[in-house]
Amino acid sequence: METDFEEAATEEGAETGFVFATFVGNGSAGETLNLFYSPDGKTLFGGDNNPVYVPADGGGLRDPSILYRNDRWYVAYTSMDGRNKDFAIASSSTGHPGSWSLLTRVSVAAAPGLVKAWAPELVVDGNDVYVFFSRITSANVGDMYYVKAANAALTAWSTPVAVTFANEPVSYIDGVPVSGTDGRWYLFYSTGNSIDRAASDTITGPWRTDRSGNWAGWGSGIEGPAVLKDGDTYRMYFDRYVNNLGLHWSEAASLNGPWSPATKVVTAPYVLHRDQTLRHGSVYALSSPMARNKIIAALSMPVTGGNHSEWQNPPGVPVPKGRPTVMSWVVPDESESVNPNLVAFEDGGTFTLNEYCNYAIVMTAAAVGVTGITRSFIEMVSEDGRTIHMRQAGGAEDVFSFSMATFKPRAAGERVRFRIYLNWTGPQSTAAVPVRVRFTKIARI
Repeated sequence: METDFEEAATEEGAETGFVFATFVGNGSAGETLNLFYSPDGKTLFGGDNNPVYVPADGGGLRDPSILYRNDRWYVAYTSMDGRNKDFAIASSSTGHPGSWSLLTRVSVAAAPGLVKAWAPELVVDGNDVYVFFSRITSANVGDMYYVKAANAALTAWSTPVAVTFANEPVSYIDGVPVSGTDGRWYLFYSTGNSIDRAASDTITGPWRTDRSGNWAGWGSGIEGPAVLKDGDTYRMYFDRYVNNLGLHWSEAASLNGPWSPATKVVTAPYVLHRDQTLRHGSVYALSSPMARNKIIAALSMPVTGGNHSEWQNPPGVPVPKGRPTVMSWVVPDESESVNPNLVAFEDGGTFTLNEYCNYAIVMTAAAVGVTGITRSFIEMVSEDGRTIHMRQAGGAEDVFSFSMATFKPRAAGERVRFRIYLNWTGPQSTAAVPVRVRFTKIARI
């Protein structure tokens, strides 16, 4: 599916969202690049197109670190092909499956005593791009080195430089530098049991550890930290690798804490059709509608249309007791069907976009045995596959306002379809759940 987006100005405070890059388990089947979109950084959508990239060498990848720069996506990753003294970078202009290719392999063999390079982390400081990576020695001791990009294409890199400490840990890996609001840099790293923190006046150090052990209340058996700033809030992500518990998040108003209790990152029920555990990866905050639209289009589901075979719960399937379920509905055309479990009310059954407008969708579920909608997700898609907007919310009745200001129709009357994904919990039932959908133009921009 090819896309063609027109750049749009970013309005202050505009909703943009986040991209998660991760792998999904142990072994070659899960050691692939998987991308997800999240509007809030806590719930993931759009995983049916995964994996988006499988290295051609067949060795697999781990620990992907994602960056959007100069209208391209870049992912640095641990290569599992046995080339232990380098890491790899893949790139894509769209993020779509099949569009990713190997950009370069970065040799870090010059790092003294290096046996294995692990967990490369892409970090931007002004106009400079760095990769911080873990050096594993023959004694199975870990520490950190970094390289700096020597060109804008990220194909040439400096020789490795050691990360220095005033009080260096005995062994540590998975370091990720984060810029604080106080002008200092903070390095979060894993000791193999906890996530500790060091501070420095510059991204290149020297560093001094100032937080260690269970200082944030996250407990033990965690690794792979990733940190981003979302408005006035910092959000930490990490992998609870012990017992394969997967990706969790925690929030704080300051990098000093206090941090909220660790909560598991949620995948919306229709995202993954098989049991998977999200592992060590990275999160990128989208800063423009163009970047957001590109990744949403790349990850939107289903890939080939709205036929019943692609739905997690086709018509007639009972709602499992005590577990969220999903129904989806698409304005029909020749190749699509309306899910009879959803009753839609929209004049003419199609929607044409003639002008820039705000539109509201009101959804109400009314059925015996339904305890309430827990989450709703709506995606609007043009006929040629461009995702216009997506929005999620919760509650028994949801109102969604879609701004068309960042989407220009190719011609007056271009038909637009919208998909509705609805989650609810309730007792087991074979009865259809009617959901009324009212689609109304409410204002012209």
